[in-house]
Amino acid sequence: MEHRKISKHGHTMSSKDGFSDGEEDDFDTVEDTVTPETLEAIATLKASLVANPNLYEQHTQLIALLKGAVMLEELRAAREAMSTVFPLTEELWMEWIGDEANLATSIEEKKHLLELYERATSDYLSINIWKAYVDYAIQEYTEATEQGDSDPVVNKESLRALFKKADKFTGRHVPQSHLVWNVWRDFEVEQLELQDPPLPEDVSRVKAMYLNRIAIPHVELEDTFSSLSSFITQYEGESYEEAMVQCNSIASKTRRLLSALTPHEDELIATGNSLETLTKYLDNMTRKHSGEFALIRTLFERGLATHCLVPALWNDYVTFLLSLSPQKKEYDLAPQDVLNIAKRSIRNCPWSGDLWENLVLLMELQSKPQEEKDTVFTSALSDPTLLASPQEVVKVLMARCTSVYRQVSKGEEGHKQVREAFEHALSVIGAAGGDPYCRLERLWIELECNVYGDLDKTRELWKIVEVKQNKMADAWIAQADMERKLKNPKGARTVYSRAWQVAKTLDYPEKALEAWLEFERENGDLVAYKDALARVRSAMKSIEQLHAQAASIYPQDIVYEVDQPHAHAEAAVDTGVSRKRKMSAPDNEHASKVTKTDNDHSKGADKKHGAFDAKPLDISAGRHEDTCFVANFPDEMTEQRLKELFQEYGTVVRCTIPTRKAEKGKRQFAYIQFSSAEEAHAALALHGRDVGHRLGLSVRISDTTQKTRSTGGPPLPRVSRHEVHISGISNELKEDELQKLISLKDADAALTLNGTIFHGTELAVTRRVFKKEAQENTTRRDRRKHLQGDRQQEGEEGAGHGGEGSEKQQGEGAEAEGTRHAAEFLTSSGSDKKEAVESAAKSDAPATTEPKKPVVSLTSMQPRTMRPRPKPKMPNSHLKPPTKAFVPASAPAAEAQEGPGAGSSKDEAAAAPVVPKSNAEFRALMLSGALKKRG
Repeated sequence: MEHRKISKHGHTMSSKDGFSDGEEDDFDTVEDTVTPETLEAIATLKASLVANPNLYEQHTQLIALLKGAVMLEELRAAREAMSTVFPLTEELWMEWIGDEANLATSIEEKKHLLELYERATSDYLSINIWKAYVDYAIQEYTEATEQGDSDPVVNKESLRALFKKADKFTGRHVPQSHLVWNVWRDFEVEQLELQDPPLPEDVSRVKAMYLNRIAIPHVELEDTFSSLSSFITQYEGESYEEAMVQCNSIASKTRRLLSALTPHEDELIATGNSLETLTKYLDNMTRKHSGEFALIRTLFERGLATHCLVPALWNDYVTFLLSLSPQKKEYDLAPQDVLNIAKRSIRNCPWSGDLWENLVLLMELQSKPQEEKDTVFTSALSDPTLLASPQEVVKVLMARCTSVYRQVSKGEEGHKQVREAFEHALSVIGAAGGDPYCRLERLWIELECNVYGDLDKTRELWKIVEVKQNKMADAWIAQADMERKLKNPKGARTVYSRAWQVAKTLDYPEKALEAWLEFERENGDLVAYKDALARVRSAMKSIEQLHAQAASIYPQDIVYEVDQPHAHAEAAVDTGVSRKRKMSAPDNEHASKVTKTDNDHSKGADKKHGAFDAKPLDISAGRHEDTCFVANFPDEMTEQRLKELFQEYGTVVRCTIPTRKAEKGKRQFAYIQFSSAEEAHAALALHGRDVGHRLGLSVRISDTTQKTRSTGGPPLPRVSRHEVHISGISNELKEDELQKLISLKDADAALTLNGTIFHGTELAVTRRVFKKEAQENTTRRDRRKHLQGDRQQEGEEGAGHGGEGSEKQQGEGAEAEGTRHAAEFLTSSGSDKKEAVESAAKSDAPATTEPKKPVVSLTSMQPRTMRPRPKPKMPNSHLKPPTKAFVPASAPAAEAQEGPGAGSSKDEAAAAPVVPKSNAEFRALMLSGALKKRG
């Protein structure tokens, strides 16, 4: 590291400047030479950051201006202020440390510099920072030794402790760890050479260093082995053969492991550390090399140094740490280390409710005081990026309420504290926009009913839920089930009767009506069952009429015609949304933090005057920055519900679902056009969001040039977020008994029951793993043929269709990933046993397949996804609608098709189908609404 003198104002003076120490005062007036424009810009940035400290770019701009103006004290304050809000990158830390190193001459200043190095190593894994750290420590130790300093800043003990810590956090960095370890080795060998003769204990210690090193895969393994051979020759020559046998035994195992890791390391380099490659690497490590805890942990750290704004990666990292027992010998982290990782995750992604919940869970596991946890919740609920997403706020509030419930006593005082926690939570979520799924209310209902037995409060809470979810069949069924649990069949019958009155407005009326009949079969007398049957049949007739009416409005065989384009108004102005943090790689574009500025009020004004509705639509091929391509949502999703979901991130100009729903095996996709590119990029945060589908929502910027699946976001989960598989259940076990066991657990907490002895048998609880439908009940040869056929088909389609057609293929061609057999155990999604069994019965599995265990509904706390009533299946619904059949909308277009010798009239030409000029034009016509049903 280059060291140069700096004046007291921070001005750098190298030897070529020709200034002596006595001329330092000449720089007292350096601030006076700063231009008024610079000073004004500094004042503006300071004021902006006082008002809103969460502006990443403004912090970096202020630091750059202060450094250029040589305002050292202000520069230090600005860097400290930024480091309290954001973790700093390697470049920012190295620049800061370099400036301070030029000034560090006193003991206090050198200690402060060492503290900066320590802080720098805690934000992200950086080999460069660690190497600079140990280099500086060695320099201070050497200088103190040469000068005979009795109280050095760095002594031999503290230096060796630093080396061990550096090796712990960098030693498993396969491509770069040698840069730090070699410094340690050279220091220790040099210390041995200074001894005459060398002490046996020091020789043994350095040899142990070598043996530990050759047991770790790293790119310079052979160089390390060669150096070890030379070391043994010099210090243990008399037992060289015996020692080398031991060394070869250790190194051979490491070589095999390194050989297995090398292809993944090469792919990481080739793809620029892409998130997709990193995820594949991590998956391979956790499956095939699960015992290499330190390697996997370091690989997570390496990935997060690049993809620090991907909440899913942080969540996977913390979950990995939670899933292992700290008692295992390879587990090399202290409890505080794990807690620090969770804290780092929320510093990077404070908008993720899952990461806040992880932190609280770890604090509770480590028995941290309630005051500390309250401080964490206060920080979470005051973060603007979290409050912008009500669904993430709910996760934090659920974590707080369950934490309070677990910690308080079970008496009256504890009951009071639990109520206060839920009341506070409901007020917070109400201010944040509300939760349509009523998860807090339902959890509270379960506690009041099953734990505290307060029936009046339970019914009071159900009234609140009923107002919010009066169109959800599941809500009515759950309310009736609660009355049945309370031995109040009359109350349950009243609930079903009220649900019958609003059956036409329910999302799944048939389900609620069937639940009523099932209830009366079990609990009602003949008269009650007769009355319910008559009312249900009457309601079903009305519902069937609605279905028939909908079928007449939405026929299956539709021919489209192209409407004349409307005049376009002037494009809407930019909304002024500024990006909070810059991404290190394009893969992470979807996870950017976004902070809204004061210009956001312009959205409402423009919308009021109709400017957005008339925004011109770009139909050219290429990347459309203001439009999101959305896939992997349920078949029942409507354009209106998609629009409501995406409006959280800006003004939605258009929302179009162009594919037909009747095609089996085809996934839907949609285009969401925003008023600005910034809003579209902000909406990428929805990638992976659970919208009722077992896989997360797929969201990316529309790009007509892409021919493959986008890798612009975290991969969709291969395991369920809300479902677990339970085996080892006793044949005599009743469903109600299993429900009581996990009535207060979600899918994550239910995993802790793995290995529990229940009713004489050991339960095995794992997350549900989704299989590809096309691979179920098939041989390996059949799967290979199926894969080859898919690849050949993709090649043919890619040759004939480019541009936006690839987006369409992405939305339609991966149903094997989205459609699953429902023969696993459903938990927190709220699906009951009957529905899952029916779904499994409709699957493509052969009739001779051995039936799987019945589905056990583990908890009713998590509500079902709100989905609209599915449209009726019409005749010929298996036929693919002619999406490429168009007729021109004007006479000139018809005449353009007519040529000499055509042999047909103009009317016939006008009715003939034509194909759009490009897939981009097809997309544009769909998005603009210009395709109309032929009369």
